[in-house]
Amino acid sequence: MTRAHETGKAVNKRTQKVAIVTGGSQGIGAGLVDGHRQRGWAVVANSLDIKPSKDPDVRRGVRVMSGYTKWGRAAYVERVGGQEEAERRRKELMARQTGYRLAEERKRHGLTQAQLAETMGVTPGRVSQVERGELATIEAVARYVEALGGRLDLIASFGDHTLTVTTTEAA
Repeated sequence: MTRAHETGKAVNKRTQKVAIVTGGSQGIGAGLVDGHRQRGWAVVANSLDIKPSKDPDVRRGVRVMSGYTKWGRAAYVERVGGQEEAERRRKELMARQTGYRLAEERKRHGLTQAQLAETMGVTPGRVSQVERGELATIEAVARYVEALGGRLDLIASFGDHTLTVTTTEAA
């Protein structure tokens, strides 16, 4: 019986080093990809114009995984089905990112969703919706931030200047 069977855990006898390279199709980025691969590292690389690899590098047993997607904005809009869908996805991603950052702030304060919900006077499900980006109205986010002891300010940018408005003034 091996140690993995005794403990119920897998035993990793080899550590694989991984390099993550942006801009891996040319110049310094391509050099970094080649250099790391020659030293036995696994490499994850992206680029605006990187093509799928046809180099299985069998002598070291390393297979190169790659995918190719044209990253230009126009190609993305076409791929997702038009400008309206691209904008919907952008807003959804921004809301999820905001929700994630709010959840991290809640955790930093040492609070559970249930504790924050009690302070806000809502259900834990409502807090969860905010943290998943499903409820991202200014009012909901302001209540969440205030329950953590903060204040939500809105910043309007006008090119040559900005205007800060607190949410209590905006309401």
